[in-house]
Amino acid sequence: MVAEGGRGRAAIVLGEGTSPAYQYAATELQRYLHALSGAQISIIRDSQISGQVSQRSLIFVGGPAVNPVLSLVEEKLGLNRRALKAGGFVIWTGRVKNHPAVVVAGQDGISTLYGVYELVERLGVTFRLTGDIVPQRQDSLSIPSFDVRKEPAFARRGFLLQDGGYENLTMFSYGDYARLIDQMAKMKCNYLQFWWFAFEPWLNFSYRGESKWMGDVSTKESGYLTWRYGGFGSRTTEDVVIGKHWFKGKRIAPPEMQNAETPQQAFLIAQNLLRRIIRHAHERGIQIWLAIEMASLPPNLARYCERVGDLPFNRVFGTFVQPLDETCREIQANRLRALFSTYPDADGYFLVFPEAYPDINTEKYRTFFNQMRPKFFALRRLHWPWIVDISHSADQVVDSNIGYFDLFQYLLNVRNQAAPKAKIGVMGIGRGYALPVLDKMLPKNIPLPIWNQVESGRPQGFPCRISAEWEAAKEPLSLALTTTRT
Repeated sequence: MVAEGGRGRAAIVLGEGTSPAYQYAATELQRYLHALSGAQISIIRDSQISGQVSQRSLIFVGGPAVNPVLSLVEEKLGLNRRALKAGGFVIWTGRVKNHPAVVVAGQDGISTLYGVYELVERLGVTFRLTGDIVPQRQDSLSIPSFDVRKEPAFARRGFLLQDGGYENLTMFSYGDYARLIDQMAKMKCNYLQFWWFAFEPWLNFSYRGESKWMGDVSTKESGYLTWRYGGFGSRTTEDVVIGKHWFKGKRIAPPEMQNAETPQQAFLIAQNLLRRIIRHAHERGIQIWLAIEMASLPPNLARYCERVGDLPFNRVFGTFVQPLDETCREIQANRLRALFSTYPDADGYFLVFPEAYPDINTEKYRTFFNQMRPKFFALRRLHWPWIVDISHSADQVVDSNIGYFDLFQYLLNVRNQAAPKAKIGVMGIGRGYALPVLDKMLPKNIPLPIWNQVESGRPQGFPCRISAEWEAAKEPLSLALTTTRT
């Protein structure tokens, strides 16, 4: 029994000197038990158990490592019989020192937090990314008998945030990101990729003393987060008719960006914001990997390079540049070093193969591409029919992967010199067909996620073996999917 008639009949037990993650798990359990019963359940220390009324229920948050009294039932918990996977936990009910007891325990604070959320779900709460569904309060709340041992099926569980281009995500304030991260933790997610375009203020870098510009592709009214072109209007609330009262500022931009008037102000705000996001994610056991586009640069810096594709720039990506161009590589190296120094607490960094396919087989590098094509020959078969709507030329598809793969190898060497301990990986948008080829060419310690947009009930870009699984699904999925090597 936990509560009856709005009065608590249990206590949450949290050991002395526990980490913030354990403490947060205990307070979250306390909060949800109050929401379910209306009762305030106290949090006590392991040393205070002897002062509790006999038969009072005890809910232990954490195993014997943080609650020593649980050594009495350690064998029953099964924590030492077989090591739990990272993120695994147990929920056990029984008796401890003549008290009805519930034990929620993992190998660390975050896995214990997952166990707490599992218990809360089994008491009737539904977790969603957009918020919780909490059932009506019960006059009498009890915890049924449990002997649960649960471990994750996937090491990485999370999402990709495309923080660029569209208004939906580029209006997020820190509070919005924090709420999303909190909900992810409730759903036992531990992984978040944060992706942006070259013209955005999340990162500042330069070439020959000239810093990147943002205003030619984007606009300050959006906090330099969305592109200037594309029919989105002025990026101010003057263009909003329905729901205008929900906007507290004049700009369709994050609250933090409402008064940013210069790129320098935007850089400072955005970078402080992302650092806060990384810190909060780590508090919830979520890794943050940052992703930047390899194919494009801000137009002012791209003018030093051999430019390809739309000129003077593509309204979505910025200016596409020849990946083999020496000046491009120097600028790319500057950007990568800036990424490491600006966000040293990120868990890893992805360099993105672009979604678009600008023609990069220019006259200067034609011999190189002709020499490399045999190594990538399998792509001629694999890419069909996944990207037939993007490029009708198999040569252009093959050459694109050749060029950006070679650029990645160059930047991998830059990493080895600038920050050898930094984790770096290749990310692709709509390039799932290339997985078999890239998997053979890249070292196995290089993460290789390929994100594919779901359209018309089937994924775009997956190899056939994955599409077969998709066809067998009972219902179409609505989220982008990822494949990663472990």
